[in-house]
Amino acid sequence: MKYFSPKLLNIHLKNKIFISFLMLYLCLATYITTSCRRPSILPSIQEGIAQKVLRFHVIADSDDPKDQEIKLLVKNTLLEYLKPYLSDVSDKQQAMIKLSNLLTDLETVSNQVLASHGYNYTAHVSLGKTMFPIKVYGDLALPAGTYDALCIRLGRAEGKNWWCIMFPSLCFLDDSFTVVPEESKTELECLLTEEEYESILLSTPKVTYQFKLLEWFRNLLQN
Repeated sequence: MKYFSPKLLNIHLKNKIFISFLMLYLCLATYITTSCRRPSILPSIQEGIAQKVLRFHVIADSDDPKDQEIKLLVKNTLLEYLKPYLSDVSDKQQAMIKLSNLLTDLETVSNQVLASHGYNYTAHVSLGKTMFPIKVYGDLALPAGTYDALCIRLGRAEGKNWWCIMFPSLCFLDDSFTVVPEESKTELECLLTEEEYESILLSTPKVTYQFKLLEWFRNLLQN
């Protein structure tokens, strides 16, 4: 029978404790990182958000670079065209009423942009309910579900799409944004309930608990 000194037994025990807690730490770190990326959203929360926001959706004819380019040009032109009409709207319903009276004009403007750049297909404009997958918008993410949207379908409408939140106004002409301005988020926060707003924020993974755990069993091994 082998004899181990108390010192060697202590080191052996500490090594076992270290390996056990290291495995626990890695499991917990993975769980926290994954769970903090995005909370699950109940259907009732998505429905509540959908009742208050209006989306803008432009679908390109195809994924050909030229079709994608004209898609953005049509989008920019329409956003500029709509600015004076939507600048004073106070709720989603008012925005939808104004847009419903402008559908023919929006189609005409879209077709003028297409024709002036030599495209032989036309645009179809509609206002109604559209199914969206989850969509990230800067540091916000709208859950998948059905939303009211102003839809612009160019030609076959088989290409990649562009979208934004039309009401409240979170549409930007600059496509390089990565973070929604605080002013725009404040407007959205005032419109939604606290639970709805927090559900669409893309939070940074919280690592505080990971470091606390690591510090705790590191101190244990030093004793």
